[in-house]
Amino acid sequence: MDINQITICGRLGSDIEFKSTSNGKTFAVASVATNLRRKQQDGSYSEDTTWHKVNIWAAGLVELLGKRDISKGDIAYAQGRLKVDKYQDKNGVDKTGVSIEVDTWGTFKTMPKPAARAAAPQNGADVATAPAEAVSWD
Repeated sequence: MDINQITICGRLGSDIEFKSTSNGKTFAVASVATNLRRKQQDGSYSEDTTWHKVNIWAAGLVELLGKRDISKGDIAYAQGRLKVDKYQDKNGVDKTGVSIEVDTWGTFKTMPKPAARAAAPQNGADVATAPAEAVSWD
């Protein structure tokens, strides 16, 4: 049995972008940053950021994301499979691209700073989560 599954939780690096293929299929693209914080020997901390390209193809999930207030900086949860593509750039140089083909997606609004929290609406969280298999918009 083979398993190709990846789960990440990080922050959106930009707003979700909606695109269409040449045959009209709509999909969503996002970049998600995950951080690894390490304590150094001198007591200071360093942080390594990894950027992940995320592709969302499930029609129902793409439609659902289009209706949500999701923006740069929001916390994103993505689960899917890792995809590696080999291609040549415009100069003929071989390249490798890695992306996550998403099955499950969730976003959570960033909490306001403590001073602003009292003025924020209590129901301000916007969650958009749906397994691709469970969404049917037929």
